[in-house]
Amino acid sequence: SVHLENYQGKLIDGATKKPIANAPVTLGNVVVRTDAKGMFHLTGDGAYVKFRAPGYERGRYPASEITRQHAISLRPFKVKALYLTVYGLS
Repeated sequence: SVHLENYQGKLIDGATKKPIANAPVTLGNVVVRTDAKGMFHLTGDGAYVKFRAPGYERGRYPASEITRQHAISLRPFKVKALYLTVYGLS
């Protein structure tokens, strides 16, 4: 487990380099959301910093490797199929 104190980062689209707004960023039990410019501030303890946003693959980085302010990119993906059971359709 690593302690991050007031870590500041930015979450961006890996293809367009545009900021990803309102995305959850998690470290241990601490969850914050990115602002309109993709920025977030995080203080907490944990092994991994996790990122997720609709339309993007999830990101997970070892907290020990996140030591300075930098942009973190998520790779976009497109849903090709959706599986629903009979109960899911109703």
